Amino acid sequence: MVVDISFNSKSVIIHSIDEVLKEFSFTYSSRSVLEFLTSDSSTLMVEGPIDHVSELAQYIAMFEFVEWVEPALTHNPLNKWATGSCQSGDPNLPVIYWANITGAGQVVGIADTGLDVNSCFFFDPLEEVPYNMTSMSHKKLVTYITYADYVDSDGHGTHVSGSAAGKCDDTKQSVGEFNGLAYNAKVAFFDIGTGSGDFQDPVELIIPNDINENLCQVLFDQGARVINLSWGAMTNAYTIQARDIDQFMWSHPEALVVAAAGNNGESSFGSINSPATSKNCVSVGASLNDKESWDDRIFGSNEVYSSSTLAGFSSRGPTSDNRVKPDIVAPGQYIISADSSEKYKYTCDVKSSEGTSSASPLVAASAVLVRQWFVDGYYPTGERNENHSFVPSGALLKAVLIHSGQSLTAILNSDMSITSTTYGDSNQGYGRVQLDEVLSFGSGLNGDIGMYVIGSAYRTSEMYREMTYTDEVHAYNITVSSSEDPLKITLVYTDYPAVAGTVKALVNDLDIVLTNGSHSWYSLQSAVNAAVSDIPSDNTNNVEVIVLPQPYIHCNYTLTVHARSLSHTQPYALVMTSHITHLNYTLSDVSLPSESTAINWIVRALIAGAISVMALTVFYVLWTMGVFRRLTCMRYALKRKRKWGDRTQKQPSQSLYASSLSFQSTSDGVSSPQASWVAQSRSTGTSPNAEIAKVRLESVLVSVDDDGDGAEKDW
Repeated sequence: MVVDISFNSKSVIIHSIDEVLKEFSFTYSSRSVLEFLTSDSSTLMVEGPIDHVSELAQYIAMFEFVEWVEPALTHNPLNKWATGSCQSGDPNLPVIYWANITGAGQVVGIADTGLDVNSCFFFDPLEEVPYNMTSMSHKKLVTYITYADYVDSDGHGTHVSGSAAGKCDDTKQSVGEFNGLAYNAKVAFFDIGTGSGDFQDPVELIIPNDINENLCQVLFDQGARVINLSWGAMTNAYTIQARDIDQFMWSHPEALVVAAAGNNGESSFGSINSPATSKNCVSVGASLNDKESWDDRIFGSNEVYSSSTLAGFSSRGPTSDNRVKPDIVAPGQYIISADSSEKYKYTCDVKSSEGTSSASPLVAASAVLVRQWFVDGYYPTGERNENHSFVPSGALLKAVLIHSGQSLTAILNSDMSITSTTYGDSNQGYGRVQLDEVLSFGSGLNGDIGMYVIGSAYRTSEMYREMTYTDEVHAYNITVSSSEDPLKITLVYTDYPAVAGTVKALVNDLDIVLTNGSHSWYSLQSAVNAAVSDIPSDNTNNVEVIVLPQPYIHCNYTLTVHARSLSHTQPYALVMTSHITHLNYTLSDVSLPSESTAINWIVRALIAGAISVMALTVFYVLWTMGVFRRLTCMRYALKRKRKWGDRTQKQPSQSLYASSLSFQSTSDGVSSPQASWVAQSRSTGTSPNAEIAKVRLESVLVSVDDDGDGAEKDW
């Protein structure tokens, strides 16, 4: 059994759980106790007999400090052609490299099965490996955290790290074409894998209980601002780990977590894995690799074998609360990258692999390149200028990646059948990453497409924007000079973490609307939300995209960012591209055009005034005619004759607020005996959502509300 607890007082919670375990004859696993006692983690792991779990879960759920119970999930590990494809869509055109954007000065964090430090893609003959320490002089590694061990018998972590940032400097080797996408970035590595990787001793992933404090924070402290997680568990729920990532990104505005979507795409919709169900992370699906990678595997010239086709295994959304996932895709089939050696000696081995595990590090590396582009001062001119440097938020990095997405046209299934997919759906999200569609480098590389962004990580920058109250509106006036390229707008914001297991993960709700005076355009995911207004809106996702394929030349457009609902101050990131010739920004307290704009209020005031004047006129005419005196006489006569109609009194409307706890047996296909239970929150505090939990018989997680108000906390 596993118990996950957030707490206000360690001694109180430990005592409470001790009493629970004693009553049911449970004992702590030594590793779990040590992890709980030696960290500030909000989680506690406990194991026990399978036949007691359901009863124990029910008992624990009755405590006031218990907020959430969930199963201890089983996690699975989920470039030659891909590096060019992510930059330009053409494996032979690495246009980002031509501008000297290679990841220099950046650190990518990777938590995986291990890393072969003797691989030529990471080996430094002059420096010791920085195990559990920081090194600024090692060729590739800033640190190697030996959380599980210090080897990679499986090869998964070495392959993932090689795709992201591997670089072979050995001129005697001919493997340089398989360098990672951000090959000059450094790696902060966190080892979470044990086992030899063979059938007898499969790799086991040992994930820290609190991946916010005990994984992401550790890598962030080593300089990593982009963190890759190429593993997950098969559930589309908003789990504790998804919440942990949202908490981490909320607390660290310049950080971005990238997570593999999973490899269960052909099982069903909603096959997205956790923690890729996080709102704020970039969830990555897999397309096929470029057609050149298929040349020795197929005959003919079938165009479906290309990076514009989704791999059938790539896990699909939506999440349990109907959010669009994955966010983006990258090549994830036939990816050639570094391989580990079982002999622990110098090697330049490479291997081909497939899966969203292979796609995710390519997106993480793309984020690293985008970050370097901003930090080195390439925005807005496309030419390097240190005076233009600013620190981008994680939300802006995510917005640029999503904005770069190119629509996929088909899905290639394992039986070689082909099905369709549409840009913005829960198969591909917002398409395949292609950086040259958004990053510019003057006129010499990828054309003259104007770009405007908002999204500094810090308030001191002019590139920073935030919403502070509900119904606040920011307006951007835009003029374009050409209709050759679409006017594309992407809004992304790092949302406040919700309660794990909630039926709706979105806490703050921002919307975008584009107008030109006579027409309005809404985000792709907008749906009519009658509870708020009669206009299209998206109250589920923290990503919104508007695409106007052929904007009117010299037409004045207004983009409004509307804080439809806020519970916390909300920064946001914005990316706009087209042939933009004019753009200015204003703040306003008025709402959207179809709701409570200043014009509408003026019109309403005029109408109300006219009605008042008409009413007074009618009253005066009736008074002068003596109508009211006659009515008074009639009323008096009726009263004397007692000719009253029956009176009925309306009963006041009734509202019942009930709490419940119920249990329900089920099966989810796992071979071991299991059950699930559903618990409705007993909280009457500020938490905006009810909670729903599923628990396997063999293990549960419990999260605690430390002060009983039902609200999610900053741990």
